[in-house]
Amino acid sequence: MKKLLVFPVLLITYLTVGQVGIGTTSPNSDAALDITSTSSGLLLPRLALTSTTSPSPLSSDVAGMVVYNTVTAGDVTPGFYYNNGTDWIRLGSSSSTGWSLTGNTGTTAGVNFIGTTDAQDFIIKTDNVERVRIDTDGHIRATTTVGGNTPSYSWQGDVDTGMRRNGSDDMSLMAGDTGLVRLVESGTGNTVSIEAGTSVDTDFSVNSQTLTGMLFADASTNRVGIGTTAPQQMLHIDGSTPGLQTIRIDDCAVTPAGTNPGESATTNSTANKALYSDVNGDVQVRYVYGDNIQSVTLSGADQNINNTSLRDINGATITFTPRHSTVYLSFAISGYNPLSGGSGADQQSWFSVGVTNGGSNVANFLSMTASADDTLGATGAATINAANYPISVTPGVSVTIKLRGRDGGNNHQSGFTIDKTNYTSYMTILD
Repeated sequence: MKKLLVFPVLLITYLTVGQVGIGTTSPNSDAALDITSTSSGLLLPRLALTSTTSPSPLSSDVAGMVVYNTVTAGDVTPGFYYNNGTDWIRLGSSSSTGWSLTGNTGTTAGVNFIGTTDAQDFIIKTDNVERVRIDTDGHIRATTTVGGNTPSYSWQGDVDTGMRRNGSDDMSLMAGDTGLVRLVESGTGNTVSIEAGTSVDTDFSVNSQTLTGMLFADASTNRVGIGTTAPQQMLHIDGSTPGLQTIRIDDCAVTPAGTNPGESATTNSTANKALYSDVNGDVQVRYVYGDNIQSVTLSGADQNINNTSLRDINGATITFTPRHSTVYLSFAISGYNPLSGGSGADQQSWFSVGVTNGGSNVANFLSMTASADDTLGATGAATINAANYPISVTPGVSVTIKLRGRDGGNNHQSGFTIDKTNYTSYMTILD
């Protein structure tokens, strides 16, 4: 009878107090179950979960359920999980998709990510200050400008090498806290410059796989080298590389198609090189047509030419030293034939302009043929002209080129008057 009375008394005490102790006779008053041991642990149920979103192998989600997952499947890995009523949450993380301060395992590239899933920018802060922003269009922007000469973007092991923003539309590529290449956009023009540096000069070099110093600017000596990294003068061209000419200038034409007299179209021929090396290796200069133009406009009183032999036209003389062996003459002589005699008189006439080179006549130009004037007493206006007439000369030797005139005709006695008041007469020599 005594034994039968002991168990009901103990059971009544357990149900009344509400605490259960295992390994202790005084369970914690705030604990429903107090397990005490110095040599054993608590072994929770071990089972194989299939994913964080499936209660399996349980029949349904139960909030507060704690298990140890034994397998890797779906998005679960071995470890303790508790159920929040809809999903399994791995112990140690706030949610099934959260990122740990010490990193995550079991992630899948393209599935797991840091960012936003709505139309909001992604922001990175330090010291509670925004430093980097990725906007919804994919632009990555630094949101603060670093002070001093240090770059805004650099490398952990080399913090003074990188890129920085100097101001609006102004940035530098830096090394050693020194801006080496600077890019500036402005309304008056864009600039790409090699900076001088804060303590040492900055050289500039363009190299190929086979030649170092194709173009080299030595900032310490203010010299530029082509084909050399040790220029000896302000411009030093080293033509020692086999197969390369030192200097070549193909186009000596004023116009690309060579449309001026004496010019050829742009080609690679020696005749079109303004600067070239002759067979002896000497540098020769070929002058460009148009660099030595000579021109005069006739002025002063009108001049009457009334003779059958050539006579100098006043003001139509040019003395100069040519650069080419052929120069080109253009001119216009304008005037009229004054008529004399009464009505019915035969006053038909002509006028001719001759060109002399050093006293020798080299060309004649005729106008006002015998039918040019009528017998009614009218005054006939005339212009004799020529365009780019070639004249042979000796380069480097002074020469005088003149225009001379004469007239003639049936019963014509009044000559030809060069009208400098109402017309413009001139001569031009292209050299």
